[in-house]
Amino acid sequence: THAQRMSAALERAGVRGRITRPPVGLTAKGCAYAVMVGAAHYERAMRELAAAQVLPERVLYVPEDGVYREIFLR
Repeated sequence: THAQRMSAALERAGVRGRITRPPVGLTAKGCAYAVMVGAAHYERAMRELAAAQVLPERVLYVPEDGVYREIFLR
């Protein structure tokens, strides 16, 4: 899956990521997976994914209030 390719690219670059299922209602796809990366590693993770040519379809951020927010990619 795309999530597996992203996770592998991050692992090769030394960035820890965890494959997980997104919460119900955040995706229209029945079988969706996400790669979770700590906020402190976001910028490096995006650089490494771009270098590996496996950018995510969407990026979601979960602040302290626990409400998912989308970060729009350029």
